Amino acid sequence: MTLPTWSHCIPTLDRIDILEQAVRLSLAQTSPPLEIIIIDAGNRVDDHRARIETVFAETPGPKPRLLYIASPVRSLTAQRNIATEHAQGDILFFFDDDTLMFPDCAENVLRAYAADADQRIAAGMAVNTPDIPGAAHVEDADRKVTGNIGTASGLRNHPALRWVWDHIFMMSAPSHFIPYDDPPRLEKPETVAVGPMRLLRLPLLSGFSTTVRASVARAEPFDPALLSYSPAEDLDASYRYSRHGLNVLFEDARVHHFEAASGRIKRRQAITLGLMNLAAFVAKKSARPGRDIPAYYRRYLRRVLAEFLKDLLSRRFSFPQFLGALSAFRPTIAIFRHGREGFDDWYRAQQMRVLNWTTATITRASAPVSETPSSAIKG
Repeated sequence: MTLPTWSHCIPTLDRIDILEQAVRLSLAQTSPPLEIIIIDAGNRVDDHRARIETVFAETPGPKPRLLYIASPVRSLTAQRNIATEHAQGDILFFFDDDTLMFPDCAENVLRAYAADADQRIAAGMAVNTPDIPGAAHVEDADRKVTGNIGTASGLRNHPALRWVWDHIFMMSAPSHFIPYDDPPRLEKPETVAVGPMRLLRLPLLSGFSTTVRASVARAEPFDPALLSYSPAEDLDASYRYSRHGLNVLFEDARVHHFEAASGRIKRRQAITLGLMNLAAFVAKKSARPGRDIPAYYRRYLRRVLAEFLKDLLSRRFSFPQFLGALSAFRPTIAIFRHGREGFDDWYRAQQMRVLNWTTATITRASAPVSETPSSAIKG
């Protein structure tokens, strides 16, 4: 079976230690990438590029092409769109810089795409596991701090309590997202036959381990109006991917999402921005705003309660997530009132207020693309 080619597209921001590990594991794949494309929105691009080039030089054997690009804007969605513009592979792996791949992860993903003769699969995600790949060295890296709810895997996996997890704590992606097409599409998870395979169909995908056909990624770019960490950007993109085919889970493809602490925005800001972004998707894209705006606020009220309970049970007595949810209410009213003309520029300004950013924080002069062809990288 001839496998499709793949491009490893990695947005990064000031997390060079974990990025090095992700690149080492990419280079060690049983089906190596055609190229590794890193889009860096940090302040030490030259230093970090040099460290990644050292990782390439220290890795024996043939090397893929390396593109290391300084992002002109501090935006996860912009970084991923830049990678899409430069990618030459058949399948794009939009993995986070702290997504650590097991050695056969890419090969198992590509085998599924290759077996899909009718190209029913538009996009798919790898499985996040608690185990760390043996070749990874992450002893000195800091993880994001999670509370009791975030680590309650027993609650999440127990059939009798799954409804509480999904609908009271709103821990599943579909519980947040408003499907804005007409008719709305948000398929329930189900096993589907794809050629000789049976795969779990998913309504939405998590960005840290999303893969997508290059043609679909170019037809449905990430929303360019979003800044920073851009919570919910993956839900919006994968919802639109499902216009072109199936979103699926590749159960044999394993990763470990390390969830590095550095480079993240504050918890309260993330909740506020996430709720604003969900409103922005409806404001910009809804085919039936009269249906979808009330649906948004029904879920918003549930989300306020969910964030209060999660803070309380996780003993975060400053209630950052609850206050973040409350802080989103007035901005979402403005979002729905604004109208679609000039929305993107206006919405960037609203996000900057939440982030306490100035224009200088998010933009800088574009730097030339640093391309190191495989033939130029010596082991």
